[in-house]
Amino acid sequence: MATKNGKVVLITGANKGLGKEIGRQLGALGYTVVLSARDEQAGKAAAAELLAQGYDAHTVRLAACRTNKAA
Repeated sequence: MATKNGKVVLITGANKGLGKEIGRQLGALGYTVVLSARDEQAGKAAAAELLAQGYDAHTVRLAACRTNKAA
């Protein structure tokens, strides 16, 4: 991924609420923002909103796994 200034931030749970607002504020500071969300469509919609506001935003789908293995 090419960035405008070399600053990249990955934000989890960024498709709404606090995560999306953090993405907006970091985008305003010049960061390339990578938003992750379990719901791929919601993540794309949030990134599109930030792109429309002029920020360098991308999305990735976050696949979270839980294991119950005892060590």
